[in-house]
This record gives sequence, C-alpha cells and structure tokens, in this order.
Amino acid sequence: MEISFLMVLVCAVVSIIIGSLWYGPMIFGKAWMRLNKIDPECMNDPVKRKEMQKQAMPAYILQLILSIVQIYVLAMFVSMGTNALATSLLVWLGFLMPMSAQGSMWNNDTKKNNQTKFLIVAGFNLVLSIALGLIIGAWM
Repeated sequence: MEISFLMVLVCAVVSIIIGSLWYGPMIFGKAWMRLNKIDPECMNDPVKRKEMQKQAMPAYILQLILSIVQIYVLAMFVSMGTNALATSLLVWLGFLMPMSAQGSMWNNDTKKNNQTKFLIVAGFNLVLSIALGLIIGAWM
C-alpha cells in the first residue's frame, strides 16, 4: 500500500496544532513554563518574546522533521496490514512513554516536578498517538 504524502502532511499539521494547544496557556502551558523555570512575564515583553521565538525556531523545525519521520514510520507499519490505532498505542506504550519517563526522571528536579513533567509529556504523546492512529487508519 502506498503512503500518501498528503496524509503525512495533514498528520504533521495536526501534530503542530495538538502541540500548540497542549503546551499553550489554556491547557498545560503555564504549568510547563513553571516546571521549566520560564518567567511568564517574558511573554508580555515583545522583545523578550521575539528573542525566545527566535531561539526556539531550530527546535520547532527539528520537531517538525521528527514528527514527519514518526508519522511515516507509523504509516509504514499500518501499510503492512496492522491496525492503525492499535499500532499507535503500542508505539506509545513501548517507545514514547518510556522515553517520556526517562526524560522526566533523570534530572535534578523534585519528585513532584518530575512526575508532573512525565504526565504532561506522556499525556501529549498519548493524545497525539491516538489522533495519528485515527487519521492514518481512516486514510489508509
């Protein structure tokens, strides 16, 4: 089965939208900023905000590339005849969730902060995995 570039692109856009909402101020953005010791006042200063956006741009580009790779690999598994949603959940359980745990545990932060970071990151990856599985499953 052929993998549609348009499907990969749609999934990448959905990934950006979910990430923007998840880490935005309406859901977990304020907690995420607090956990990472980012001063919320800098978001009110146009100069500081512009500088933060400029510094973050390489990370955004890299994340987009990584998302496209993740989506393509997931679509490859699904094209082999596996269930898209089940495959997405297994990838989350076997790879994304443990990596989220590892990234949250091995630092010099408090146990509570580590647990909160883990829940935010693993939760995002779970929601994204479900969304990608549903889109890929419907598309293919």
